[in-house]
Amino acid sequence: MLNIFEFKSCTRTETLLAVPGTDLKMPATVIHGSHPGEKILITSGIHAAEYVAIVAGMELARRLDPADVSGTVIIIHPVNVSGLIRHTSLVPEDGKNLNSVYPGKPDGTTAERIAWFITSELYPHIDCYIDLHGGGVTESLEPHVYYCGVTDEAVAQKARGMALATGFRYMVRLTSPRLVTTCSYGGSQGIACILMELGCAGTWSIAQREDFVRRILNVLRHLGAVKGAAAAANVSFDAVANAAADVATPEDAIDLRDVYDLKSELDGCWFPALQAGDWFRKDDKLGHITDFFGNIRQTVLAPEDGVILYQNCCLGIAKGASPMVYGREIRPH
Repeated sequence: MLNIFEFKSCTRTETLLAVPGTDLKMPATVIHGSHPGEKILITSGIHAAEYVAIVAGMELARRLDPADVSGTVIIIHPVNVSGLIRHTSLVPEDGKNLNSVYPGKPDGTTAERIAWFITSELYPHIDCYIDLHGGGVTESLEPHVYYCGVTDEAVAQKARGMALATGFRYMVRLTSPRLVTTCSYGGSQGIACILMELGCAGTWSIAQREDFVRRILNVLRHLGAVKGAAAAANVSFDAVANAAADVATPEDAIDLRDVYDLKSELDGCWFPALQAGDWFRKDDKLGHITDFFGNIRQTVLAPEDGVILYQNCCLGIAKGASPMVYGREIRPH
């Protein structure tokens, strides 16, 4: 049993969390506030090539002052360490996508053991979970947030409140019964979970990092976990909160249900007609796929109305791969 949840008022600890059955140790910052409160887990680097999320998690851990915190905040930055140093979002030891193997297995592959460690050692002790993601090196992405939907409705509504606090315009309720991701499985365990997406294409910037930090902080403030300013580097969280624009108000936020993808019918080249964040109507042309002579072999048409959340930003595409992923609005657009 981990002792990181033993409340020690106004303390900050940097530690390594060893994953049983592997050689992996995840860097974690454990912040116990000035008085007890909710226990909140924040992870980055589940997908280790989503760099904005990782640098935001590292920076948040560095800045948070225990005197300004209520309860306990645990930040893992990153989870998939070996993937980060090998420049891949997958777990290098087994080639698996860590965000599709939950709840994991205690005697499984490396990715499954990581997932099992998180679900068996961390999930039982936490009240809320914020998982930080972004577009990978092959993806362009419209910033958005997912929240757990297959759970008690009170938990889902708490998670939706967290999603609203991010200021992202697009909020996706996860209703698929396939509970294999951090967010969906956590919700099934009664934890209010959100998964935030910001950044893409294998790059990151200070401005993006600050934007992400600000949005995470908005969630922590919403939960009553953080008040006041950060102590480090003379940078207050109020200053960070003013560092980026394009913050959606609750009235501007748009509810989406799940995500849907399309498939390439061949190995070839993808030519998108729209960009991430663009809305489309049923039967609109979304792009086309050519063979390697430039001949159009597949025209991709919209099967329904929706908005592009992320899409392939590389020229090449494999048969069966998804050129784009979209969300469907719950209410009329």
